[in-house]
Amino acid sequence: MSKHHKISLPAPILPIDLKPVLLSLKVILVKVFPNGHLVDKEDDLLDAFTENIDTNTILFIAAANYLKNNYVLLHQYGKGNNCLLIRGTMTEIMELLSPGNFIQIHDSCIINKNFAVSICPHYEINLLNFELPLPIGRIYSDKVDKLLFPNCTYHYGKNCPNKKVL
Repeated sequence: MSKHHKISLPAPILPIDLKPVLLSLKVILVKVFPNGHLVDKEDDLLDAFTENIDTNTILFIAAANYLKNNYVLLHQYGKGNNCLLIRGTMTEIMELLSPGNFIQIHDSCIINKNFAVSICPHYEINLLNFELPLPIGRIYSDKVDKLLFPNCTYHYGKNCPNKKVL
């Protein structure tokens, strides 16, 4: 068991329960391991095409600077290790998304809060159908707390209102 306590979050809101919000982006289809590295390093990064993406299906977005500068990997719900590589910075991508549903939790990661299932405050967050926890950056932890726990007036950490440990 982790030395950090986990807080269970309300049940995720699945895309089927929401009205589609389409975003047209130029993308490259790639396969990645859970850690974000390409399965096939021979993937042709020049085969870009335009696709309408339902933003409600976006699980999270991770910076892909280790592949190419100014690219991000878009992970979608129900797509397994098939991801979309998109040209743009984290700031540019965040501007395209609904601020009510998406939270930047790290310099290199934006999540769809509808898929969050548990959180270790100030440390990491777990998403539905994604096997690895995603780290929360120190400068983002207060913002994450305020967005996930809007009715709470104090910091989490040791005074967590939900003492239920998973």
